[in-house]
Amino acid sequence: MAMAKKELPKCDVGFIGGTGVYQMEGLEDMQTIKLRTPFGAPSLLNVGKLDGHNVAFIARHGEGHRLLPTEVPYKANVWALKKLGVKYCFAVSACGGLKEETAPGNLVIIDQFIDRTQKRDATYFGRGMIGHIQFADPICQPFRDLIAKCIKQSLPDTKTHNPGTYVCMEGPAFSTKAESLMHKNCFGADIIGMTALTEAKLAREAEIAYGVVGLVTDYDAWHPGHDNVDALSVLEVLKANAAMAQTLVKEVLRAIIKEPFTSPAHTALDVAVMTRDAEDKKAPVSQKIRQDLEPIFGRFVPPKSKEEVAEEKKEAKKLEKETEKEKKKAEPPTKLRDPSDPKSKKIYTKDEFIEYYGKKAGSKTWSEALQNYKAAQNE
Repeated sequence: MAMAKKELPKCDVGFIGGTGVYQMEGLEDMQTIKLRTPFGAPSLLNVGKLDGHNVAFIARHGEGHRLLPTEVPYKANVWALKKLGVKYCFAVSACGGLKEETAPGNLVIIDQFIDRTQKRDATYFGRGMIGHIQFADPICQPFRDLIAKCIKQSLPDTKTHNPGTYVCMEGPAFSTKAESLMHKNCFGADIIGMTALTEAKLAREAEIAYGVVGLVTDYDAWHPGHDNVDALSVLEVLKANAAMAQTLVKEVLRAIIKEPFTSPAHTALDVAVMTRDAEDKKAPVSQKIRQDLEPIFGRFVPPKSKEEVAEEKKEAKKLEKETEKEKKKAEPPTKLRDPSDPKSKKIYTKDEFIEYYGKKAGSKTWSEALQNYKAAQNE
C-alpha cells in the first residue's frame, strides 16, 4: 500500500534486516512505504506496529535479495529512516568468523569496524556541506549494553561474543585465503561482512543511534579444518538460526520502546558540521541541497523561504545584466561613427575608414573614433 508524503507515519525505532532476514515476524498492520529520496528509492521500506508502536523495517538487499552489498542504496535507506523520525536503528548482519571461538551459529555484539570497502558513497557531506563526524566509537555503549541485556534475557543459551571488531569488505566475492589470514592475524578482527560499516557511518551522520549484531555463518577462508565459505552454506546456517534472529530483533526493539536511552549519536552533528548559516549571512549552499538534506542538516542550513529564494533570483538577474553590460563595454567595437561627421548616425569599420581616408589618415581617424566611443561609455 503506497502512502502519500503527507501521510508518512512517525517511527522512533527502525530495524535493518540482512541476508536471511527478509521479513519481521510479529509486526501488525504492515505496509510498504513508497518514499522518494534524493538518493533514489530505499531497498524495501515497511512500517508495522509492534505492541502498538510504529516500527520501520528495511530489507537491506531488497525484495527477493536482488541487491549486492555494493548495490544497496545505503544513503536512501538511512535518509528514509531519518525522514520517518527514527532515532534508534538495530541491524543484523551475516558474517564470517575470523577466530576459532567465533563459530557458526554464534552472535557477536559489534563495537568496532575496519573499512576495506572501495566503492561506497558513505557520507552525506559534500556539495558545499562540510563536516567530519566523530567515529572513534561507531556503536555507542548504551546500545551495546542494551543488546547484551536482551540476548541474556531472550537467548541465554546462545554463545555470544562481546565486543567484536567487524571487517567490512566490498564483495561480492568472498575473501581469498591470504586476505582472510590477514584480517585474522594482522588486523586481529573477530568477524567479516559486507554491509554494516556503511550503515553505521551514515546513521551517525543522521544522528541515529545504530546497533548491530553479527550472525556468524562460517569461518571465511582461513580455517584449515573447515570448508571455505560459499553462498549456499551461509543461507543454510541463517535458515537454521532464523527463529533466533527474529527473537532477538523483537526483544531489542521492545527494550528500546520501553526504555529509550540517550546516545552520543543523537547530537553527533553539534561538533561535526562546519557549514552553518549565520544570523547575518547564509552559508553558500544551494537551495536544492538544503531541501535534499533537510532531514539530516536542516538545523544548520535549513531550506530558504520563498521570499529569500525570490530575492536571490532577483539579485542574480540584476548581476547578470550588469555583467553583460560590462562585457559589452569591454569588447572592442567593430564599427564606429566618423568623428568628422558628428551629425551622421552611420557607422563604419576600420577597413572602411582606411579605404576612404587612406591607410595613415584612416587609422588615425579610427583611433579618434575609438576614443570618442570610450569617452561616451564612461559618461
